[in-house]
Amino acid sequence: MTEQSTVVAGAIVGALVGAGAAFLFLTSGGRAFRIEIEPAVDGMAREFERLRRTIGRMGDVADDVLRALEEFQTVRAEEAGQGGARH
Repeated sequence: MTEQSTVVAGAIVGALVGAGAAFLFLTSGGRAFRIEIEPAVDGMAREFERLRRTIGRMGDVADDVLRALEEFQTVRAEEAGQGGARH
């Protein structure tokens, strides 16, 4: 893609975004549309927050598993250093 086509594409995208924003914020139809989709947007925001918390908990579990594996390896290494004669 040439520099000129990149500039033209950017101008087109900017014009479309501007037209969309103008419709949403400057017309009664846009206001009605915003009011109509607001519950869905709020629901999506709640779901993304739940997803963020779930991913955080998954990270915590992964950390716990890694810690347990490190402790297990440490114990095995200590036992191997003692000849493994632990009964």
